[in-house]
Amino acid sequence: MLSSASGYSFINSSSKAKGNNLRSNGSGVYLIYSGDINQDGSVDFNDYPVLDLSSSAGDLGYLATDLNGDGSVDFNDFPVLDINSNNGIFYVTP
Repeated sequence: MLSSASGYSFINSSSKAKGNNLRSNGSGVYLIYSGDINQDGSVDFNDYPVLDLSSSAGDLGYLATDLNGDGSVDFNDFPVLDINSNNGIFYVTP
């Protein structure tokens, strides 16, 4: 017998993620940082080459390189990587 699915909302508090590692969008909604394309735990220059290749190829879809979530990997994704890299974004684990 299947039980009903339950969900967990990250959107109403930064404390909903380990290390309070969420960012407010200014309207009371909290968002997960984007940009760790190579999944090494931090947003930094090492993520740039994969983004550059994906952008040059014109990749479309739900991809790790689509940093702004618009369905297209292009010039508009680079500022997300740049800002989060400059802010030293990294993940926190238990």
